[in-house]
Amino acid sequence: SVMELYRAIVLEKNILFLAHNISSSELCTQVLASTLLVAPVVFDMIRRRVFPYVSFNDLEFQTQPGFIAGTSNPFFKTSCNYDILVDLNEGIITHKKSGTPAKRRLKRLGGGSRKAGEHDTDFVKQLNIGMEQLTLGETWIKRQFQN
Repeated sequence: SVMELYRAIVLEKNILFLAHNISSSELCTQVLASTLLVAPVVFDMIRRRVFPYVSFNDLEFQTQPGFIAGTSNPFFKTSCNYDILVDLNEGIITHKKSGTPAKRRLKRLGGGSRKAGEHDTDFVKQLNIGMEQLTLGETWIKRQFQN
């Protein structure tokens, strides 16, 4: 669902989009469109995490915490360290056990050379509680960004 994807982006999970029967341009469009779920509010913080199309020629993307990547190679399904797999052919989102707890990742959410301020970290924690523990919906999340 869209909320699962939104939650994974905000919580800086490793996300892999897999599509082996659609064009590379469509795959890239899907990956880039996923970032618009949180844009423009935090787009600058996730820009460094986005890799619209990856292949075995360059596996550097896996060193980026919270990567959002797309591939047409089904081998990545078993060889990539993702938390969330978005299979565009099947239309399903699969969760994979991750060794990195979400709490450790929240501290790095500011990304780049800018550190997340105390207010930013508190805001993300509040979003996490609302989404994970209280299972509040899209309307509540939008209100948080407006307040």
